Amino acid sequence: MAELATGPEATRDPEERARRIGLIQHAEDTFDQLPLDIAAARVYGRVYAAVTAAGRKARGRRTLDLLIAAVALSNELPLYTHNVGDFVGLEELIDVVAVPYPDAPDAPHTLPAPAGAGGDQPADPPEDRP
Repeated sequence: MAELATGPEATRDPEERARRIGLIQHAEDTFDQLPLDIAAARVYGRVYAAVTAAGRKARGRRTLDLLIAAVALSNELPLYTHNVGDFVGLEELIDVVAVPYPDAPDAPHTLPAPAGAGGDQPADPPEDRP
């Protein structure tokens, strides 16, 4: 929810701000939220190590994504996301499932195969994406 909460603050357009607030409210009403608790904090180290072992940055903007992964991992749940590329390197720890955007019906449904397994891994996304 923290990541979603930045959306309304990142726009000056009142209509877009209202739309983003509506998305947050919908998510709050639809999903049970899991806490970032001590169990998630403990597995965060494993998540961080897996990402750095894959040669990817595990700091900056990516920190929020990795904390989300740690919460899912500590609760033994899959991680559903529009941005599977943000979780490359975690294939051995957690099941990451793509949730395609409505206008992208052919989006992948899982992470690409690990390097050496015949799949290509996407490049790190830009750090300044919204």
